[in-house]
Amino acid sequence: MACEDSCDIDPVSIDGQEYTFELGDLLAQDCGRMQLQLLLDCDAEPQQAFCIEANITFMQIHQIPQGYSEANYRGKRYSLTRTDRAGGRAISVYAKELGGNDFISFNYYRTKQGGLLRPCEMPKERILTFLEEVQLQQ
Repeated sequence: MACEDSCDIDPVSIDGQEYTFELGDLLAQDCGRMQLQLLLDCDAEPQQAFCIEANITFMQIHQIPQGYSEANYRGKRYSLTRTDRAGGRAISVYAKELGGNDFISFNYYRTKQGGLLRPCEMPKERILTFLEEVQLQQ
């Protein structure tokens, strides 16, 4: 598919079959909508799998309240500290298992090119899993 033939928003980068779009900013508690349409070739095989994946990490990070809070992650309680700097363009998050040794630590930077996730001493996948599974306590 040639995106320039069918996209309302031009991609900021194309890497093989991965397209990256700059959709703008949403504030905490705001909502947005994005629609993806996949058109299959008439020669596609029956039962053939097609996948669409979207990573919207910034909203997940922005849902963490600033300052101290507590959360549940994989059946354990964590202290969670979020610190914003540079008008919210730089976000640091540190989560520590209460009564245990596990921790999660990363920085997130909003740049003109998009979000930049910088894990501290751990793989990026671990941060993404944490953001998908953590449950904030009310």
